[in-house]
Amino acid sequence: MRKLMVLFVVVIVSLSCSSDNNEVNESEIVDGISTSIKIQTPKWLQGNWRISGGGTSPFVPGFSISSNELCFISLTTECFQEIINQAYRTNPDAVKVEQEYKEGLQQGYYRLSIYLNNTTTEFIFTEKSNSEVRYTMGNVKGTLFKVYE
Repeated sequence: MRKLMVLFVVVIVSLSCSSDNNEVNESEIVDGISTSIKIQTPKWLQGNWRISGGGTSPFVPGFSISSNELCFISLTTECFQEIINQAYRTNPDAVKVEQEYKEGLQQGYYRLSIYLNNTTTEFIFTEKSNSEVRYTMGNVKGTLFKVYE
């Protein structure tokens, strides 16, 4: 019995002295706020999205979103990671990025705020379903529908 107790104590001490398994992999997205200058979008938001009510022409505004880029598409395309990278190379102190993630039971939430030279650009996306997302871009609010190409 005494040997069993010693073995038990050794196991407990070993486990309590092990490395921290709570470290977050930088590529892993967790609820909370990130201040990395690298855009990391949640999986539910990735894909091509078009603004509801924008018609059916090829120039319907929308977003093209990958795991590490967010592009706004209208008659031109603005890709924000590219803009962040260019500004950071010029003056790292003039660039700040904040991303907020929340995963609920039925919907996800993602906010991207980009501060460049005293100007703020902010996007907020709220998941409604696999094919519908609500967005806010500055003062503009609307609904996006996923495009399956």
